[in-house]
Amino acid sequence: PGGCAQQITGCTHSGVNYNNGDSWRSAESPCDICQCLVGLTAREQCYTPCRNPTAPPPNTCCPVCEGCDVNGHEVPNGAVIPFGDPCEECRCENGNMVCSQKCPPLRCSNPIRQPHLCCPVCKSATYNCTCANGEAVCTRTQCAANNCLHPTRVTGSCCSVCDSCTYNQRVYSNGQSFMTPDRPCHTCTCLHGTVQCERQSCPQLNCRDSYTPPGECCPRCRDCSYENRVFLNGEVFPNPVSVCEECTCVSGRIDCHQAQCSEPRCNAPMPGQCCQNNCNGCSYAGKEYSNGQQFPHPTDSCRTCSCTNGNVQCLMKRCSPLTCSNPYLIQGECCPQCPAPPSDCVYEQSSYNHLEHFSDPNNDCRSCACTNGTVRCKRKRCPFAHCSHPIKQDCCRSCEGCLYEDQQRVNGEMWDNPSEPCGECACRDGSVQCQRKRCPASNCKHPVQRDCCMSCDGCMYNGREYLDGNEFRDGSDPCVVCHCYGGNVACSRIPCDEKCSHPYKPPRQCCGECDRCSYNGAVLLNGQSIPDPGNPCYECICQVVSQRKCPAVSCPHPTLNSCACEVCDGCNFYGRDCLSGEQFAHPTDSCQRCSCQNGGVVCEQESCPSITCSNPVTRPGECCPVCDCCLYEDAVYSNGESFRPPSNQCQSCTCVAGTVECVSDGCQQPPCAQQVSMSEPCSGTS
Repeated sequence: PGGCAQQITGCTHSGVNYNNGDSWRSAESPCDICQCLVGLTAREQCYTPCRNPTAPPPNTCCPVCEGCDVNGHEVPNGAVIPFGDPCEECRCENGNMVCSQKCPPLRCSNPIRQPHLCCPVCKSATYNCTCANGEAVCTRTQCAANNCLHPTRVTGSCCSVCDSCTYNQRVYSNGQSFMTPDRPCHTCTCLHGTVQCERQSCPQLNCRDSYTPPGECCPRCRDCSYENRVFLNGEVFPNPVSVCEECTCVSGRIDCHQAQCSEPRCNAPMPGQCCQNNCNGCSYAGKEYSNGQQFPHPTDSCRTCSCTNGNVQCLMKRCSPLTCSNPYLIQGECCPQCPAPPSDCVYEQSSYNHLEHFSDPNNDCRSCACTNGTVRCKRKRCPFAHCSHPIKQDCCRSCEGCLYEDQQRVNGEMWDNPSEPCGECACRDGSVQCQRKRCPASNCKHPVQRDCCMSCDGCMYNGREYLDGNEFRDGSDPCVVCHCYGGNVACSRIPCDEKCSHPYKPPRQCCGECDRCSYNGAVLLNGQSIPDPGNPCYECICQVVSQRKCPAVSCPHPTLNSCACEVCDGCNFYGRDCLSGEQFAHPTDSCQRCSCQNGGVVCEQESCPSITCSNPVTRPGECCPVCDCCLYEDAVYSNGESFRPPSNQCQSCTCVAGTVECVSDGCQQPPCAQQVSMSEPCSGTS
């Protein structure tokens, strides 16, 4: 165990080299003494001066005689235990089991020996005798039944008791444990006159093929015999035949495999007989070097390497110190050199020092530099303009304005889009954003197109435009009259006041006439009669009722009198009759109040109380704006709500009692000299 490595010319163990004949204690198994011999391994033998030694104490290798090992159980020195012959008493003395026959003292003068007992005993009295009238009267002693299996008859007593146990002709005290010859692998205990025996427990084996030696209770794994040597089960040893293999005894079978190499204690070990862990030299880049040898690096000529105890260390070559502040390195060389003193420059009849930077006298947008007598000029570097329509400022493009269609605009400027009549453009941080003009929401159902937005100052109805206040006939039904008020169209049928029961209605006319009669599809003149189709005994006569002709009126909304003539002492508005002087709500626009004056109707927008906010909201179905919310860029916001308007994401706005208050985001001052305004994000540095 421990694996002592064997070599033919020497040994290497745990990274340490040994010569033939050297001995050492194995670091992996301190109980193994290894010796470097050609094909041989010596192990330390322990001297034990007793027959029944106990296991070695912790951190020691050899068993000791400080107790006795009895069938795998350790007992201390001086302990008395039954062992072997039941007639013998055994004691542990300094690692040796010493047995002798010992019998208890007797109180009778004539003891007897019985064949089934080890020691002589006194003859027991089994009768009780008394002297009566000169005669001996004896009766047999009656004993009570015992409730134990192995009772003991006490000396001088006739009856047995359960205070101890008599087992195999030997007496044991209560609680005493012992072993018997007939059952050597069992441990028995006397408990109140009954002996109970249990088989000894054996340790678990890790082998398949086991055997039980004679005189022992527990099985053992078989040992191995290999090359005229005996190895214990589980023992690991170097292969005597192949020095690079390691073998293990497993249940009488030898299992050999390539030995595991110990980790070398150097970074470039040389190959050994079995493993590459020899630190007596270095193996580096395919070549071998002895300890202490220096050699050039195989790929870097500027480094030198050295081999020390199997470790290779490569360092840069030492360079002599330089006195210049700007040394340079020549390709192929290892050490830098100081340059020659630089030369000044002459450019456009002006002198410039070495490394001096200056503007090109012929072009302000170019910068030049003098380098050792040579002038190189290039266009000045401009920062990137993060906008879509930058202007040209100095030599660079800038987002401080917009260049759009060859016209320069300032940031924040707005103008009409020349290519889109209803569009408008704005310059924001160097970028032009064009969009359709925002139109206010129309609150009418039939608005008309005015320029770019819909308006309620007229009505668009069935593809035709009507002025506000106009009255017109519905194109699909000539008997329906419509009115245009504030972009809303209200239509109603023309009322007919026919004073006869069977008026005649001419084609393309809305109301019937009483100068003729229409009856059952027949047209009758005045005085003309026809048989009644429902009763042939009757005839029907058409009688025309004469009516006075009504005078013409000059008012736009006359009402009818009792003679069905139009008069101007009232108004008929949207089919509703009103008295002159009466005020009423507009039938189609609840925000207008109307009044009837002599057949004419005048409607005005309902007056609203004055408000103190700048962004009021008119709720649906109401006429007057209120300051409960804010209307800003066609969006409604509740009081206290904060938002960013779509037209300017760099502002933060809040609705406060119907008024929108906006502030621009604060920008941190950038730490650069050339600052650029960016459209996105609002805050930050460029």
